[in-house]
Amino acid sequence: MNLRSALADTPKFVRVLFSVLIILGIAVAITGLIADHTGFWGRHSFLLNLTTSLVGFCIGVPIALVVLSAISSQREQKAEVRKVQALTESAWTEFDEGLRAYCLPEITAAISDNLTDVFSTYTRITDQILDYAGGSGIGSSLRVAGGNPAEFAALRDEVRLAAKQLQAMINAIRFSLPMKRDIQLRWSHVRARWRVLDTTVQTRRREFNLPWLDAQTNAIFEDLLSSDTHPLSSLEFQCQPSSSIDQISPIRTIADAPLLLDALAQLDEAKLIGIASSSTLSPFRIGYSGIDEFTEIGFNARGVMNELLMAADRVDIHKFFVRTS
Repeated sequence: MNLRSALADTPKFVRVLFSVLIILGIAVAITGLIADHTGFWGRHSFLLNLTTSLVGFCIGVPIALVVLSAISSQREQKAEVRKVQALTESAWTEFDEGLRAYCLPEITAAISDNLTDVFSTYTRITDQILDYAGGSGIGSSLRVAGGNPAEFAALRDEVRLAAKQLQAMINAIRFSLPMKRDIQLRWSHVRARWRVLDTTVQTRRREFNLPWLDAQTNAIFEDLLSSDTHPLSSLEFQCQPSSSIDQISPIRTIADAPLLLDALAQLDEAKLIGIASSSTLSPFRIGYSGIDEFTEIGFNARGVMNELLMAADRVDIHKFFVRTS
């Protein structure tokens, strides 16, 4: 209970009145002591009672009012703190639930389970095609078509199998993602809930000296939730075939890869060797740029989601909602 604060919040004219009453009470008390010393009260018992009451009123009433004001102020403050705590709990719960609705475990699992395999499968089959066409790749002495039909048939089967495997892995990632509009709405909801926490809730907690998120956690949320473009948007784009796909051209998205491999598997041996070994026509002439981009996007998306979830998990709800002073 803070009496000084309660007195400071009292209007000035009331404080002056309290001061006058207390001074008056002290003066009457001193007068009473002098009268008692002279035996005055023995002949005026009624005045003794009246004086005693006046002293009690002048000194007791101001003190009692200040104490009651302090108690009332403390109750009001506790009520406000409870409101802030309720606001914090509600806002944090909505934010946490929204965050977990976006960072679904099946998405991160699909990325973790398939991303590396997509890269290794595509690079392996690409190297096989290039090795078959020209020994060590583009620019080497070319293989003569028709020399070993069984070997070419085996390569074609490998290419078709790789196309199916790639499509299955890409589908596993793509089907783990919510619908495009839904996932954007989830991200927007998370950002909106964070803005409520970062502005309204944080301001209210500071007013009552309540604890807030640690600096590291707060910085992570501010940084990763600053953009309207959600982390999975590029991955979602990569899992769709490009609109301008030419079946025998460098891939633009990872979803182009199975289409490219299927198209190569349809070629006869001479055409496959000619295209794969050409410095201008080969779909592999720019190396692994398409698959590298997809891999980077996938790992970045997974990294952002994991970092957001770990930051949320670090928040100790019980400590977060306890007043420090």
